Amino acid sequence: MSAATSSAQEIWTLARAIDHALTNSPSARIAAHRIRAARAITDQADSALWPRLQFEGSYSWTDVPMMAFGSILNQRAFSPNLDFNDVPAVDNLSARGIVSVPLYTGGQVSAGRRAADQNFAAAQQDSAAVRNSLAFEVARVFHTVFKTRAFIEAGEAAVQSFENNLEIARKRNAAGTLLKAEVLDVEVRLAQAREDLVRARNARALTERALANLLGLEQTIVTVADTPPEPALPDAAAGVP
Repeated sequence: MSAATSSAQEIWTLARAIDHALTNSPSARIAAHRIRAARAITDQADSALWPRLQFEGSYSWTDVPMMAFGSILNQRAFSPNLDFNDVPAVDNLSARGIVSVPLYTGGQVSAGRRAADQNFAAAQQDSAAVRNSLAFEVARVFHTVFKTRAFIEAGEAAVQSFENNLEIARKRNAAGTLLKAEVLDVEVRLAQAREDLVRARNARALTERALANLLGLEQTIVTVADTPPEPALPDAAAGVP
């Protein structure tokens, strides 16, 4: 069984939907990536005050007489016995380590750190705003699913009622106790009730698809719990006996 099929068959409660959206929604993931990027920039700005250790090395070799003779002079290895017509090849190997510590940068490092900290704080605020907005939208769409269910139930009851009324009206018309115009009026009302029922079912499908998008799910069918969530009391009111 695939993960998509498993998610489609899962019964979603409001708490489960909000938790899943805050973890898997594309908007929540983007906000989390922005926070990590801002944290990396902050770490980079802090590292400007760290000591820096550098290692450098080089190696050269030449048998060109002029360059070789110059290298011999630079190395102070000249000998009177040197044959200028047969200058030997020379090589040079050098290595060094450098430790540097920034003592004064004219405020550049501290300004960079402050900017990085402000950027990180802004990313956190943006993430909190995204999460709050996402949770609100999930709750709103979740409750809209229950509203569409109520509309469907009302629409089905209306269709059933008009179908019964139409059957009675036709019998009375056949018995001569009801005008044909009144039968047509019931038929029109039945057609309108059926149209309203189709609209309610389409609204439920669209709402469930919107909920799936908020949850970051690939499938378009989301099974919502039959019982609507109970509203939570504020903390202050909850403590009142």
